Amino acid sequence: GEHGLPGVRLVAGAQVVETDDYGRYSVWSLTPFEATDLAVDPASLRDPRWLPAFDRAAAAVSPNGFRRIDLPLLEGVEVEGRVRTRDAGAHHPTGAVPLRLLSESGGADHAARTFHDGEFYLLAVAPGRYRVEVEPRWLAARGLRVAGEGGVEVPAGAERVQVTVDLVAVGPAR
Repeated sequence: GEHGLPGVRLVAGAQVVETDDYGRYSVWSLTPFEATDLAVDPASLRDPRWLPAFDRAAAAVSPNGFRRIDLPLLEGVEVEGRVRTRDAGAHHPTGAVPLRLLSESGGADHAARTFHDGEFYLLAVAPGRYRVEVEPRWLAARGLRVAGEGGVEVPAGAERVQVTVDLVAVGPAR
């Protein structure tokens, strides 16, 4: 019951095709019985928050056959946040921090680096549960660790999700 999107480029094997006004596409001259990889070209999507539901699909057709393959899109969510270093109750914005949102379901991971004011921004994050991870070598070199668990829920249909990551000094070894 969803509407097709016009003007979306698809890569089908070695061919590139574009959807028509109704979101339909056709690919011809495929090798029978061999799976052909199909992928949406994200650069052709009108809204930068849209993303393919999966990286690639594969489909095989019989000789002189026809097969319908829908390639769904998801509406991604903007994730913005800040990284702060906490000491003696004060919070200090921390810039140039390399961090990642790691999908707990095995989906796409997202990488960012904080700006000088400690803020970061990610566009088109697929809905799901993520773990926030700061580059371990970066933390070790500064004697820091992430305070708390660092889990983030990105709900479907949300416009924006806010994340705060606090870093604290690593205590003395016992």
